[in-house]
Parts: sequence; structure tokens; C-alpha cells
Amino acid sequence: MSSPYYISSNPIPYQILCHLSSTIVEKLKIGLNFIDIPASYEQTKQRTQIIRLIIYQNQDKTVIICRNLCRHAGGNFVHDIEDLPEIVRCTYHGWKLNVKTLEYTKPADCLKQKQLTIDKKDNGELIILEPLLYEPWTIDSEEKKEDLKP
Repeated sequence: MSSPYYISSNPIPYQILCHLSSTIVEKLKIGLNFIDIPASYEQTKQRTQIIRLIIYQNQDKTVIICRNLCRHAGGNFVHDIEDLPEIVRCTYHGWKLNVKTLEYTKPADCLKQKQLTIDKKDNGELIILEPLLYEPWTIDSEEKKEDLKP
């Protein structure tokens, strides 16, 4: 695994999920955008080759980004023309997500989708980040190995 990525003085370590070039960022429309983008090099060694994102761009050009992956059962989201512009529906069980708030609306008050962190570069590129997962069982097993050494 590559070394953690840090944003300015933020102590939380992140991993780079993918990059959005300034060209892709400029082509985003106001409202809902579905993007499939190649994963970063480190991600391709561990996971799928393509990262599916939902990007909601507000009128002021700020963006909210999350994975296009339902937390309930792992289905992808699609936009249904019968729903509001910021609502997407899971293809597996019909759960609905408000992309502006990242709250599930059907069923209501159950889960919240995780927002991905964005590091915007001077050239307009966006680096999409996820917090590194803390895996205490890994650390504990490494410490135990050290304790067992004579």
C-alpha cells in the first residue's frame, strides 16, 4: 500500500481513490452527474478497475461526491424521471438517496451515504479521497508477532 495522503494540517490519513482532470470537472453539469473513472494505481492492485461516482454540482460550482454504490445491498444508483432532480434510486431494492444531503429518503431515517473528500488543485484537478480504514486486528497481530520474538 502506498503512503497515506494528507490534506494540509488535517491529521486524518486518506487514500487516493481517483483523479478528476480539469477537463472532466469543466464538463460537469449543474445537478446530477454519473461518472465512471479509472481507479488510481494503488486501487487497481486491490479492487475493481473502475470507480463509479455520483457528483452533484450546485449552482455555485461546489460539488458533493459519493460512490455510486448503495450502502444497503451494493447496487448502483440510477436517476428516475419521476423523482426530484437530486434523488437517485438503487437498482436492487429501490432505496432512494438524496444526493444533495446524502440521506436516504426511502426508507427514511435509516442510513447516510458517505461523502468522499475532495482535494482541489490549482490546475482545477480534483483528487478524490477516502479515509484509510483503521484495522485494529492488523495492528494487534503485528504487535503480538513482535512480542513473541525472543
